[in-house]
Amino acid sequence: MKKIVVLLTLLTMSTLALADKKGYFYGVKFDHKNSIGGTDANTYGMEFGKHVYDWLDVKVSTNYTSKEGVGSRGDSYRLEAGPKFKYKLNKDWSTSLFLATGQKFVKDDDYGYWVVTPGVKYKINQDWSVGTSVRFRNSYDTSYNQSDRTYAVKLGYKITPDVSVSTRYRMKRGDSEYNAIGVGFKFEF
Repeated sequence: MKKIVVLLTLLTMSTLALADKKGYFYGVKFDHKNSIGGTDANTYGMEFGKHVYDWLDVKVSTNYTSKEGVGSRGDSYRLEAGPKFKYKLNKDWSTSLFLATGQKFVKDDDYGYWVVTPGVKYKINQDWSVGTSVRFRNSYDTSYNQSDRTYAVKLGYKITPDVSVSTRYRMKRGDSEYNAIGVGFKFEF
């Protein structure tokens, strides 16, 4: 019941925000990671950003990963920020390039990293879209051995012009390997 009340409140806020939209967005997401040769984990994340131009967004995101059965020793936090460049190929197809820098916080050993994520999106109709991307990540200090690629496929649905939900499948290969399924919620204001 509480989830329904929260959803209705967010939908109402979205409708009210249409009159005075400023170009900001925030989102929340949840992923379950099925590790290959390691420990399964759940990741909870949030992002906040601004549509600066039609071709440029900037955003800050954070996430918390909890490894199942490990406790706080295996948990990690990330803080990441950067620009996302967008280009419309036509009314249905678009491309993007996300460039970011981040910091991963783990027990007794934090490190910085960079991210490059090219992507393609197809607008199925007014409400539905599908996209794919590849995320390349590596630590600035290569002694951390944190080089990986994450392949993603995402399906999105607009509940209202300013509220959308999505689901995605991700496959990470490199320093650690997992397959993940996730859901997300995004609100524009």
